Amino acid sequence: TEEGVKNPIYYAAAEVVPGDQTQFYAGSAFTYELCSVSGCFPHGFLYPAPPLGGENIKGKFVETDGNKPDVIKLKVPFSIVRKRKLLESFSAFAFASPRSASTPPSNSEAEADRVPVLVDGICCRDAKPRTVRHRHH
Repeated sequence: TEEGVKNPIYYAAAEVVPGDQTQFYAGSAFTYELCSVSGCFPHGFLYPAPPLGGENIKGKFVETDGNKPDVIKLKVPFSIVRKRKLLESFSAFAFASPRSASTPPSNSEAEADRVPVLVDGICCRDAKPRTVRHRHH
């Protein structure tokens, strides 16, 4: 018999770091404990950027109203979401973080609460992944 139920959390992200360098990436999130004893704190979720986890994807910032770019478009390969027919609790969040997602937090940083902070978000709808087919003329 199978123990537990696996409900993966998939993510796609755009990370802007100092110097206006942007990285687009996607993958499966995972949880962590920053000590070696079961049941200790802090617990957290990581949405890692390469090389820590995930994989680079295509993305871009788009202007929709003639001002500064206000939309992020990400192209996530089906291989990342394991060809799911339905993505449950599809959401969007913005975080401010003291470090890049390609660097894991240390015990002392997490215990000092120097972790990503939710700035804004919208939750939750079920969404069907959409394929875009290109026609060749």
